[in-house]
Amino acid sequence: DVGGVRAAIADTGLLVSASQPKQMAAAILKLLLMDEEERSQYGEKALERSLKLFTQETFLAEHREVYDKLLNSFTL
Repeated sequence: DVGGVRAAIADTGLLVSASQPKQMAAAILKLLLMDEEERSQYGEKALERSLKLFTQETFLAEHREVYDKLLNSFTL
């Protein structure tokens, strides 16, 4: 759970703390023990989220907004 991962993943996966190998192992084991339907639901939710939030259009729009704010903050 570092660098914005929580916001990117939301409820589409499992998060563990940084530098916690036991937590990582437990999360991997949890995924391996899930039934196929539950694992598929995680995958479907992740795909839906990524196609909605992380498209090229979204990326460009967000960056343009930042640049516009920066340009508008300077007075000539």
